[in-house]
Amino acid sequence: MLYLSAEQRKAIRDKPDDDKFLAESRGQPLPPALLKALLGMAMIGTFITYYDNPFEVQRFALQQRWRLVTERLGESWKHRPAWCLFISQDQRTAAVSIRGTDVEQSRGGDIFTDINARPERYATRDGACPLVAHSGMLAAALALEAELRPTLRALVDAGYRLILTGHSLGGAVAALLVWLLRHGTNGEQLPQEAEVLGIGYAMPAVVDRDTAEQMKPFFSSLINSMDAVPRLSLGTLSRLGSEVRACARESGSDLDQDLQHYVDRLSTVWAPRLRDGNPQVAAATTSALQPQDGTASSPARVAGEGDNCSIETPGDAEDADLYVPGNCVWIYRVRGHLEASVVPCDLPPLRRLILDKRMFQDHTATAIHQALLAVRASSSSASGSASAPRWQKFCEASELCPCCGSRYEWMNTARSGKMRCHAMTNCRCCGLVVCVACATSRRALPEQGILEAARVCDRCVWRGSNDAEVLEALSQVYAELGGHSAGQRGANG
Repeated sequence: MLYLSAEQRKAIRDKPDDDKFLAESRGQPLPPALLKALLGMAMIGTFITYYDNPFEVQRFALQQRWRLVTERLGESWKHRPAWCLFISQDQRTAAVSIRGTDVEQSRGGDIFTDINARPERYATRDGACPLVAHSGMLAAALALEAELRPTLRALVDAGYRLILTGHSLGGAVAALLVWLLRHGTNGEQLPQEAEVLGIGYAMPAVVDRDTAEQMKPFFSSLINSMDAVPRLSLGTLSRLGSEVRACARESGSDLDQDLQHYVDRLSTVWAPRLRDGNPQVAAATTSALQPQDGTASSPARVAGEGDNCSIETPGDAEDADLYVPGNCVWIYRVRGHLEASVVPCDLPPLRRLILDKRMFQDHTATAIHQALLAVRASSSSASGSASAPRWQKFCEASELCPCCGSRYEWMNTARSGKMRCHAMTNCRCCGLVVCVACATSRRALPEQGILEAARVCDRCVWRGSNDAEVLEALSQVYAELGGHSAGQRGANG
């Protein structure tokens, strides 16, 4: 797994603009109104329902001009996820927020819903709108639809707009619930003129390809960067298995080298690693990599991988691969900062599991909200993307770190060629590839749209103005300050 992770990391850093090119060529820009809606519903959709105390839920809701009407937070179990119903009188909107997987509060019940993942075919009574869905989440949506139908019908009859939302498991159940409310169950459905919409945050793949496309007029799904949950499906797991086996066959020599490195270090009683290079004097302009002109070259892998993602309509529901439904809003990284686009649900990066340390971190409510804020900052700043430096590719890096003059993997025990990639990173300020040990400092770079503290190399952290004119003027500055102090003493004497 470590070797495959290293291969994937190198492939991504060798093509830092690949995701941006693919999203722009096959998708479309994120509408500002949709970004505002995603941010406006983020608290209700991702955060608030994980509280088990209704008082805390109400406290947060009132801060955002919502009001908690009713809830079922303490009685969740298999196929019975927790939920809250909120009302906004100002907007004449009712929002149902469904909680994601919470092992403790559901007493393990949510796990049974998650793992009951066999695709199941479902159709309305007239058979006009069949779909294939995750069986556990479909069962939860059916139970929730029967539980909430009278309340939601009363709200629609009173002229309220309905928005169903949720995080992770909750987002998937919300998507299916929207579909059920719009198409009806047991011969009952809401009026055709009813406005029933949905937003899912970090939700798993839950419906077949055709249904995912059909839900675009009334549902949107947010996928945050490296989040693994939206990428989980039978197809992506099968592909990951193939990649692991292929990497294992190719990594025998690297494994032998790393085992020998561990033996050698053990013989030294795990002596600490020290830098052994000779740092070079920095050039006058340390940011040698100039900002890009905003155009990205066409990635070589786009055509090949895109052709592998075809639309299939399998005859057997159990063979169907599942997708994230509706408008897929994908937040992706471009040279350290975040951008977003509306992309097809079969976009190659969304149909592949990336073994990255952020694959679970990006799934959290806090990470999702922070990512949305970063996207808003990047989109509102016209110079954000243009001011970002060009990132040096891993394949362009020399054998030695430009900051310390040592090999990138000097601090590692395992020093094979593949493990070397784990010791390399890009400075978010200058774009150069440096060793991880020379980029332990973190800084926010709002001018580039980077709101969270990110890795910056030692050279950029301590960079000051070393122009000759500055030092030459120092004597004059001291003289002026001394003269000013003498004048004040004379005036006071």
